[in-house]
Amino acid sequence: MAGKDYYSLLGVTPEASESEIKKAFRKLAKKYHPDANPGNKDAENKFKDINEAYEVLSNPEKKTQYDTLRRGGFDPSQMGNMGGWRPDMGSNGDFNQYGFGNLGDIFSSIFGNRGFQNEEDLFADHSNLDLQTEVELTFDQAIHGGHTIIRIPKTMECSTCHGTGSAPGSDAPLCGRCHGTGSIQFGQGGFALSRPCPECQGRGRKVVHPCPTCQGTGEVQSIRQLRVKIPVGVDNGTRIKIRGEGKPGNNRQPAGDLYITFRVKNDSPYTRKGNDLYMDVQVNALDAILGTTLEVPTLTGKAKLKVPPGTQPDVQLRLKGQGVPSPKGYDKGNLFVRIKVVIPKDLTEDQIKLARKLADTL
Repeated sequence: MAGKDYYSLLGVTPEASESEIKKAFRKLAKKYHPDANPGNKDAENKFKDINEAYEVLSNPEKKTQYDTLRRGGFDPSQMGNMGGWRPDMGSNGDFNQYGFGNLGDIFSSIFGNRGFQNEEDLFADHSNLDLQTEVELTFDQAIHGGHTIIRIPKTMECSTCHGTGSAPGSDAPLCGRCHGTGSIQFGQGGFALSRPCPECQGRGRKVVHPCPTCQGTGEVQSIRQLRVKIPVGVDNGTRIKIRGEGKPGNNRQPAGDLYITFRVKNDSPYTRKGNDLYMDVQVNALDAILGTTLEVPTLTGKAKLKVPPGTQPDVQLRLKGQGVPSPKGYDKGNLFVRIKVVIPKDLTEDQIKLARKLADTL
């Protein structure tokens, strides 16, 4: 499996600032988002890669540890097939002689033990601790923002055994491998690392008599309510992340994140494209010929729209700044009004005569 250089994936240098990394990620995320590339598997995989890169590089602690590995001789950009020889290996293809040991151990301890089983699994997508949900919004909620309450599954500490996994009052001897610390220490590349003890799953004690409530896991499932802020101007398909609201980490690793995708109801007179709004307004033929001023509904009330004389059918007129506010708060879109010229029916005889006189002059 080919390795990944997180800096190269985002198109930034290791010296890039936090804002530069964030800017690069947003640009690429918008380009490769699945909603913008329906059915494009390459774009979907690229989107996963840049999310993985940003998750590490946007976290100061993870970024520091990742950079430490790079400085220690591990260069992700030079990783070819995981089973083959590479320039950063010895002649026998062994990282141990350079002090790196098993790379799965290194990344498990640094980025969380999310199921790494071997070196080939090292750079796979390990988002199994993340939760994803969809929230349906009205058009008004999406435009103006606000708050909503969602219900999400939540893993909580078992109240019977208080997370130990052992039945109350039962004997839980110290783990013989970690001596009750819950973690084991090892050296890699000149620096000390630790990981949860695989013998006791980080508890420090062995479960001899499992808790009857949680069956020895130390955790129980429940549903909890979460108050979520709706950003101003979100669109259908907008996705936000709430850190730490995913599944709790095993073996003392950090909790996952909660990803919320907003779905906006089609309950408004407008059609939305980005931050611009579009609507149709009917104008009778004479008003289109002679010109008129209309009042059209906007997001904040009503606005006057001047229809010039001789306006043709399906012409779009713009009301600047009457569109959707940007989620970033620095700009607004426009409102485009399409003129639908209405031809009158069932004219009276006098009206027909006047229309014929007008036709004669034309």
